[in-house]
Amino acid sequence: MSGWKPEVSADRRAFWRGRGKTDAVMVDRKEIYDTVSVALKEIREREGGVENAKFYNSRHYADLRQLERTLWAKCFDEGLGRGGEVAINRAHFSRIAKALDQHRGERVLIVYGAGHRYWFLKELEKRDDVTLVDVARFLP
Repeated sequence: MSGWKPEVSADRRAFWRGRGKTDAVMVDRKEIYDTVSVALKEIREREGGVENAKFYNSRHYADLRQLERTLWAKCFDEGLGRGGEVAINRAHFSRIAKALDQHRGERVLIVYGAGHRYWFLKELEKRDDVTLVDVARFLP
């Protein structure tokens, strides 16, 4: 159900080989983003890294990821086209929304990378036909 297509990869490659690599503003933005990203990575590692499924499925992680990815989007989305943060999350979520519409009243398990969770939560919370069940209660 991924919204990722070859065109998304092509847009990203083109940006990072071109403007993202040569434009002084983009280079500065990347340096700032990398600094923030390293700080957030340190928080993730302090919380137990990828081995801590409860952390990666927590609102705290979603909030941290939203900070990081919002910065990414503000810095680079204009050049990344279909590979931008907003575009790819919209593409992913459109598939989720379609599945939810097709399976109204049924239980639906959504499995994606945790980095998209902040976006999906925001969109799912807008729906009055969805009851979110926190996966953390099922984890040891």
